[in-house]
Amino acid sequence: MIEHDWAQTAMAREIREIPLTTERLLAEHDLVATVADRIRHANPRVVVISGRGSSGNAGTFLRYLFEARADLLVSTSAPSVVTTYRQSIDMQSAVFIVISQSDRSPDLVTGAQSARKSGALTIAIVNDVTSPVALACELTLPIGAGLECSVVATKSVVLSMVVGVQLIASLTSDHALSQKITQLPQRFSDALTCDWSAWSGSFAAARAAFVIGRGFGLGSAREIALKVTERMRLPTLSHSAAEVRHGLPCFCQR
Repeated sequence: MIEHDWAQTAMAREIREIPLTTERLLAEHDLVATVADRIRHANPRVVVISGRGSSGNAGTFLRYLFEARADLLVSTSAPSVVTTYRQSIDMQSAVFIVISQSDRSPDLVTGAQSARKSGALTIAIVNDVTSPVALACELTLPIGAGLECSVVATKSVVLSMVVGVQLIASLTSDHALSQKITQLPQRFSDALTCDWSAWSGSFAAARAAFVIGRGFGLGSAREIALKVTERMRLPTLSHSAAEVRHGLPCFCQR
């Protein structure tokens, strides 16, 4: 029996591109600073984040960044309010950020168009600056992930999170955080040298899996669960560590 060489898969090749694409993204700090200035000038009362799947998981991370680092209230957009229920929401004094890897989801495009029409400062975090999602928004933060052929959102989900950290560091003038960001390409390179065989081996024998995270790690926990489900067809759920801890006493009493 020949052992499958995972390192030669398309997904693995794309993951190995993350350090270099991150380095390229970090070089575009002037554009991030411009968007941060626009947010600062808008003086928003709330930030609304829109995204589905992996983009939504990157949005969860960005939510914690805005609330914990920038002291701004964040709401998650429900695109169906606009597309299904055809309701227009007052977006005055709001920043609307849409995150999309495909850059073409009709509900995300419609949501961004509605938010812009309703008075929000709209920002797109996208891979393609000529895409419908990008064109629907006033400002664009391109992540430059390039093609992803193996599975939706390998490089792009990581880079969406990275540009989110860049934005918060610039918005809050957090120089310590900015310095930490410059270390990311090397840290990603180091992560590629880790031996994950024991961890992946336990997944191969499992009937189901749970991924636990909290705070800044919750978005990553949700993304890990999604990737395991997508690639291994293993039923996987992600939970907040706080929710798991809260539910344990009830579970143990049954």
